[in-house]
Amino acid sequence: MQKEYDARVENGKLSRIRIANFPVKKYLEDLKTENLTVDCLNKLKILASLDFVKHGQNIILYGNPGTGNYRKILLMERNKHILIF
Repeated sequence: MQKEYDARVENGKLSRIRIANFPVKKYLEDLKTENLTVDCLNKLKILASLDFVKHGQNIILYGNPGTGNYRKILLMERNKHILIF
């Protein structure tokens, strides 16, 4: 049963990525950080370290509609930084 559950979770992730119809897959390693501010770099380090998960904290991604907040979540999920169920 555990194998079936794991397969369903993984298939769900792949399905959400497919439905999002992204033109290109991106990973944290591909992120160009030279134009980011010091504050953004610090927050990126926090997100990449997963400390917010260990401490039971939530994250909120906000911005104007169409600015890519959902894509940011999928990027983090793809990099195993968060799990979306």
